[in-house]
Amino acid sequence: MKYTILALLIFFSYSNTILAQESTTSIKIVKFEEIETKPRFEDCDLERESDCTLDKINNFIQENFEKSELNESILNEEKVALLKFFIDTSGTVIRPYVISKSKNFKSSILPIIRTLPNFTPGLHLNKPAIVMVEIPINFSTPVEVIYNYNDKTLNSLAILEKCSKEENPVSCTSTRIQNWILRGVKTDNIKLPADVVISANVGFVVNEDGVVSQIEVKGAYSEFNKEIKRVVEKLPKFLPAIKDEQPVKVLIQFPVKLMIGD
Repeated sequence: MKYTILALLIFFSYSNTILAQESTTSIKIVKFEEIETKPRFEDCDLERESDCTLDKINNFIQENFEKSELNESILNEEKVALLKFFIDTSGTVIRPYVISKSKNFKSSILPIIRTLPNFTPGLHLNKPAIVMVEIPINFSTPVEVIYNYNDKTLNSLAILEKCSKEENPVSCTSTRIQNWILRGVKTDNIKLPADVVISANVGFVVNEDGVVSQIEVKGAYSEFNKEIKRVVEKLPKFLPAIKDEQPVKVLIQFPVKLMIGD
């Protein structure tokens, strides 16, 4: 908390310095959201200049940050900051400042702000004005949450739509998946040893919309694995698992065994 207060005091001292410098020339400092004619990023049209400019600033900073050497070394949850800077009457970015809990993130973002291209300058009351810009950024990527199929915190499990009216929909789903794979797998064109049981471990995710994704098949025979994956990709739609009244992703895993004859 002390660091945040100190950071804000430093930034506001920047503002006061600029105000003092410009008071003799009657150039006003106006917040971006309040200025009449907003400064424009290159290629932004007048119709959506505000949204376009803020979006392009954000994209410019994010694209350059992702290219930087520090990107991989900064923790995902630390990639959050508040950016503050001014756009002067010539359209140049001045006095950039970054407030962030991560010193590394701050030090990587600050030089990128300084490389922002010149803007079309802002006007207020038909006069040139210095524009104060504040932009929150969040470059952290959402962490994907996937529950185990039988997770006890789930309110309801993922089941095949065709099993929804069965007395035991979970058992029905398990049986139908196994039968779907055993009936769908074609081994005629796969070179496999005769009179042996071929096994593989199958795993896939049922998404929030009930569609199967992230299919993985691990076994000793690659062509057999590919064939199982092909069949699993065609599984009918599920009713997704529910947690706290929201659909969630779940991981389903099971072994498959197939007897290969002559």
